[in-house]
Amino acid sequence: MNFSTALNPVDPRTFGLPTDVNQQFDLGTLQGHTNFLLGRVGQRSQGFISQGDRFVAGRFDFVTDYPEYDLYVQDTYKLTRNFSLDLGLRLEMKPAPSNVDNRIRRPDQLFVYGAAPQNSATWVPGQLHADRMNNFGPSVGFAWDPFGTGKTSVRSNYRIAYDRMPTFLLASTIFPNMPGETFGLAEQQFGINGGRLANMPALTPPTANPQTLATPAPFGAAGVTVVDPNLKIPTTHQWSFSLQREVFRNTVIEASYIGRRGYNLFGAYNANQSDIFANGFLDGFNEINAGGQSAVINRALAADSRIQAGETASSMIRRLFPGDLRTGNVAGLASGLATRLQNGRSVPSLSGASPFFFNAFPQFGSVVTIDSNDFSTYHALELTFERRLSKGFYLNANYTWSKSLDTRSFDPVFTTAAAGAAQSASSTPFDIRNRRGNYGISDFNRTHVYKTTWSYELPFGRGGQFLKGANGVVDRIVGGWRLSGIMTVASGRPFTVFSGVNTVSNAVQSTAFCNGCTADMGQAFTDPNQGLVFYFDQTERGRFKTDGGFAGQQGNTPRNFFTGDGQFNLDASLQKDIALREGMKLEIRADSTNLSNTPTFGFPTTTANAATFGRIRNTVASSSRKIQLGARITF
Repeated sequence: MNFSTALNPVDPRTFGLPTDVNQQFDLGTLQGHTNFLLGRVGQRSQGFISQGDRFVAGRFDFVTDYPEYDLYVQDTYKLTRNFSLDLGLRLEMKPAPSNVDNRIRRPDQLFVYGAAPQNSATWVPGQLHADRMNNFGPSVGFAWDPFGTGKTSVRSNYRIAYDRMPTFLLASTIFPNMPGETFGLAEQQFGINGGRLANMPALTPPTANPQTLATPAPFGAAGVTVVDPNLKIPTTHQWSFSLQREVFRNTVIEASYIGRRGYNLFGAYNANQSDIFANGFLDGFNEINAGGQSAVINRALAADSRIQAGETASSMIRRLFPGDLRTGNVAGLASGLATRLQNGRSVPSLSGASPFFFNAFPQFGSVVTIDSNDFSTYHALELTFERRLSKGFYLNANYTWSKSLDTRSFDPVFTTAAAGAAQSASSTPFDIRNRRGNYGISDFNRTHVYKTTWSYELPFGRGGQFLKGANGVVDRIVGGWRLSGIMTVASGRPFTVFSGVNTVSNAVQSTAFCNGCTADMGQAFTDPNQGLVFYFDQTERGRFKTDGGFAGQQGNTPRNFFTGDGQFNLDASLQKDIALREGMKLEIRADSTNLSNTPTFGFPTTTANAATFGRIRNTVASSSRKIQLGARITF
């Protein structure tokens, strides 16, 4: 057996790859692993900024101003000894955001639902939306002591409030992606040729004129985000009424009603929802699924290069997309066909059909339009019992019975238009032709919430009811203990079950189709046979339809139709103060979170055709019980 300490390095410049590797699926993976093993650069990428008629490299600060001007006047009028009136008026002026270098660009044509179809939009300098300068917000309220004793209070208030533009929304979705302003370049050949990090040359800026790129090609598959030029300021009407009464010394009860109505709320939708209705594609889809031929589809897709000899477009679809036909995924299929390009053009346009056969704006695959068409309502009854700290005891108990409805709950700052079957996707319009179709229980709604907070100094030792004559040693043991805690009991949050297919919209899956489902169906349990936690049992899971037949239809279980398990949580603390000497104190304590160790389960898998549908996997919203011991000396 021979051993050698010689090194035989591989020259990364001469390392070749087989020529018979599958170009579509395997080559990229092989190149990536090869680059990793050889330690060579796999890809270089760089962004370039437009400057006049060319792109340049370097760092550039895009400075955006979001001006706001607010004026308000308010006064309190004491009309009688026991009645006060508050009046106020606020004016909020909110111009559109601006850039000192005039770099903000917007499309010169509308990208909104109902606008004329077009594929020649150019991004030009201008305001993203109109200035909104006349947002008046009145406020009126009163406080009344009906008996003049200082023990009863009646209060009410009404006001109009306005929201502001979330700056992160534009900074993350609009400004970095304006056609003609930036250009991203990625290059892999340097690494394939053996490139190393040392002495890596800079990428050369593209020679294209930025103005030519401000008009994207007539057909494309990329996405873009725009702002509806008619964007309005979110407005909320708020009103409340409360009755408070001191029933005993240091003890108050209060009943309150709170209402909200919001409109012109920020949201977003895919304005390029593929058409399956007006163009006859849905009817053709059903004809093909039944084994027939669709004249509409045969004409619109006649130029598809995947059609084999002696085959029609209908037959091609039946051969290539049996899963879509079986499940009713008509909108998903339409979206894929809409963004298929041959020689830079869409298949319908090559076939002699309208270039807008599927999408109204074929320059892009998706057009996320930020608008202000969402709305909400909220009503709540609040009951409160409070005993102020007296004789070492404090208690606050409150109960809320509420209902919140809206068309969108997910914050558009973080995702403008969620897709697929994520719970946030239920805030994306199921069908842009009917924005009210998403109106339902809010994602965060909890119908019943009860919360209690208390603090109790145990009545032992000097100054207490028991052992108040104890000597110093005994008092240090039994005196100075305080028990406090917070208990929360709440009903569950709602969730949406999705069908798993795009039967209406290519942006978001339709809700589930269910035979005999009720809103109170489901409860977390452990399956004794599998040892797994489920929310829907086997019989309930069998009620959901996953065998197709619903192309073009929305599910019969609306948004947030089901409600998850409730919540119980108890946090407690036991604390003792021990006086060591004058000015010095020892505090020892034990703090516990989730003292009862009660799990609060998250949502199950909510896609009806998923293998794990109805199963709660690792989604536990609560932490396990934790007890922390501590000591502190204060001096």
